[in-house]
Amino acid sequence: MRVSCLTFHNSSNYGSILQSYALQQIVRSLGYEYDLIDYSNPEKYKYDSLLGKNDYLSWKGYAIKLASLPYNYIKRRKFAIFSQKYLNVASPRFVRLSELNNICDKYDFYICGSDQVWNTTMVRYDPAYFLSFVKDNNKKIAYAASIGRVDLTDTDRIFYQDQLKNFDKISVRESSAQQILLECADKNAKVVLDPTLLFKPQQWYTLADCRTTPIKPYILTYCLSYNSEIRSFIEKLRSRTGLKVIGISCSFIGMVREKVYTIPSPLEFVNLFSNASYIVTNSFHGTAFSANLNRNFYTFIENKVQSTNSRIIDFLGMLGLQDRLMITCPQDGFDLTPPDFRKANLILDEKRKLSIEFLKQSLRN
Repeated sequence: MRVSCLTFHNSSNYGSILQSYALQQIVRSLGYEYDLIDYSNPEKYKYDSLLGKNDYLSWKGYAIKLASLPYNYIKRRKFAIFSQKYLNVASPRFVRLSELNNICDKYDFYICGSDQVWNTTMVRYDPAYFLSFVKDNNKKIAYAASIGRVDLTDTDRIFYQDQLKNFDKISVRESSAQQILLECADKNAKVVLDPTLLFKPQQWYTLADCRTTPIKPYILTYCLSYNSEIRSFIEKLRSRTGLKVIGISCSFIGMVREKVYTIPSPLEFVNLFSNASYIVTNSFHGTAFSANLNRNFYTFIENKVQSTNSRIIDFLGMLGLQDRLMITCPQDGFDLTPPDFRKANLILDEKRKLSIEFLKQSLRN
């Protein structure tokens, strides 16, 4: 039987491409053929392209994008190499919702997710990410779809209600999303793991590109943006441990401001996380990899943007690792002791079984 998936596989984001790969491999291991649908709506396509400008990117932002061209080219080239080797992306590429009608009967099942495919700010209310082009409700599956926020507008709530009225096999990544869908769409969604967490650590170790492993112990930083609290903490951690800091750059601006020069491939990214002595991050997937690989990590969240922190707070709360959350840099020192992962690992093992069972049951019916 044939399964297809609509997600953010084409984004130059480490979490997006690695979750795309992980879900592909899990579904294949269940005995199904698997394709990734190559779709980006016009606005997202222009945003993701090297030179494109969409209506939501300011002219200042576009100027930064043009200045970032060499950085973006190098990063996208590395992502393209990974995609060509490891992802089964179907042809052709679609950039309009109407074009997806051409494949509405091509597959036995259609999956949307994981990642923030239901974040209306990101997808601009695009029904494609709710599989609107699929006419048979029994063929539609949402796996670990993320809304990514909790500050919904009335427009958001009406949109979710409308898009999910004929959608029954629903799972989400966060308990906050589960509550939102129950309230605004009267849907009982399952909470399942992000696809990257369906892989046990050994599966990631086997896949990691070890050719660029640093010889000496190091502190790894992976932050979507930096503030004074994160900078202060990194400097204090460096001073206390005497270790070198290696930073994974998320943007050209980050490279310039933070003097972060590492642009790893997706598999080098996994390797850097696998071998780090300490990790400082404010990313959901940075937190997920740190916990899954049992690394000594610190996750920063910003108190003023509680809405967008829900993904991280829900995840660490589920594992009992809330003490790894930080808002400010401690003034009186901080504990360097690694977390006790025994309880968290047991919870992850149980959640893996339940998450894979959701996929099995959804693909059978």
